Amino acid sequence: MNEYGVDMPLLFQMGFANSATSLFMIDLLLVGTVATIFIISDGTKHSIRYKWLPVIGVFLVGICFGLPLYLYLKERQLTS
Repeated sequence: MNEYGVDMPLLFQMGFANSATSLFMIDLLLVGTVATIFIISDGTKHSIRYKWLPVIGVFLVGICFGLPLYLYLKERQLTS
């Protein structure tokens, strides 16, 4: 991190520094992409409101935040 925030180029440089961290970064990017595609396609199919919120959550916080948030929004809308 630099003095005033996250240094994204340094994050990717360190994330792909060796084979172990490269596999970890690829896994995170792949899971985030698949979760985003699922949220958008299933959200469109069921007309879920605010489906953009879990997509942002997946990339800002993580899959463990975005996917449960989407499932909560879906359940709340389908039971109403």
